[in-house]
Order: sequence, then C-alpha cells, then structure tokens
Amino acid sequence: NGTQQAGPDGQLDFPEWFHPLATDIFLIGLFYIQHSLLKVPLQKVLQHWGIEYLERSIYNLFSALILQTIICFWVPITSWALWNVDIEPNSWPDWTLWSIRSSTWLALLSECVVLDISDLLGWKQVVYHFNHLPPPSLYRSADLNQTFANMRHPGLLEFSILLWVTPTLSGDRLVCSGLLSAYVVLGFSGQCHAYVARERARKLHEVTESVECSPSKRVRFRLPKGERIKHDK
Repeated sequence: NGTQQAGPDGQLDFPEWFHPLATDIFLIGLFYIQHSLLKVPLQKVLQHWGIEYLERSIYNLFSALILQTIICFWVPITSWALWNVDIEPNSWPDWTLWSIRSSTWLALLSECVVLDISDLLGWKQVVYHFNHLPPPSLYRSADLNQTFANMRHPGLLEFSILLWVTPTLSGDRLVCSGLLSAYVVLGFSGQCHAYVARERARKLHEVTESVECSPSKRVRFRLPKGERIKHDK
C-alpha cells in the first residue's frame, strides 16, 4: 500500500520508489544550493582575489559540473507515471512532438543570442576586463541588472515545454519538472514583472510610432470617374 512497515528484524521497509525519489530530490537540492546559496560567497571570494571578472565563467563551470553529477547519479522511477501515451514511431503524433521540441530548442537558442550569449557565458566580462573597459553590467540599467540577477535562466516558456510536453511523465520526470519549474517561477519578483511590462509597453509604442511615420505608408485617394491629373506645361 506504499506505507512504511516494520520488517522481521524491526527495521522499516520503504516502498521501492522511496530511495530513488530521495536520491533525485537530493540531486535537485544540490542544483538549488549551487545556483542560489553559493552565488554570493563566490562573488566575495573572487572580489577578495581581484578576479571578479571570472565570476560568471566559474559560476557556469560549477553549474555544468552539478548538471553532470545529476545526469550520472539520477535514478529513474518507472514503477508509476502521471500519464503514459503510447505513440507509434514515425506516426503524425510522433512527428508533431518532434517538431514542437525542435522548434522549442531553436527558440531557446535564439533567446540566448538575443540576450547576449557572450554575457551569459561570461566571455564578455573577461574581454572587457583585458581591454580595460568597465564591466558590461554598468552599461545596463539597474532594473535590467536586477531582472538578470533574479532570472534563473532565459527561456521560461521554452523550458516549461521541454519539461512537461512528453508522452510519458514518469515519477522521476515529474519530480524534476515540478521542482525545476517551481525554482524558475519563484525567482521572479514583482519588480521584475513590472520592469518587463513597462519595457514591453515602451517597445510597442516605439514600433507603433515608427510604422505610423514610415514613408512607405502613403495616403491613397481616387479621382472622380472620368477625371485625370493635369500636368502643367
């Protein structure tokens, strides 16, 4: 029945999915700790050593190591699933799912490029340092810097699709999708939402004005029937 029971030797017998579930939650917890709790200590240590320009690069290196650890030690939970849809290979549902996931990966890559992928990876900070330029963050507004600081990762919608749009949502995938989605969503504050909404309204206003003032937008009129434009000789 999935409850803890005492065995013959008096020890508790856990369900078969308990240890894999505990392992997976522990691994996601490591990801939480590295992504949030260790960020400020890392900044202080690098500032003390005078190499704060390497912060983003080292942060990404630690993130890659944690993700590799999760991949190596992740334990599947296949004994139950929230849903399981049987899809035939090379059928139209299979190709539809493939198209959705491929388009999502391309959209995620495009968003990273638009947000300046060199800054996200930490290359830009290093280049600016060795060219004796101020850090890239000084060229951005305070609100934008705050949004970047609270943004767990670009592509909230894309990651939600990649995590949840699947024919089989097994127990371990449910844990991974649920915890990572909660982590990403809870990272955004009301201040970030207000900034994004304000910038979106400003951009839409600029686009509307540019379209209205475009030379290509000409006023068209028709002459009365039978009349022609007279040219001066």
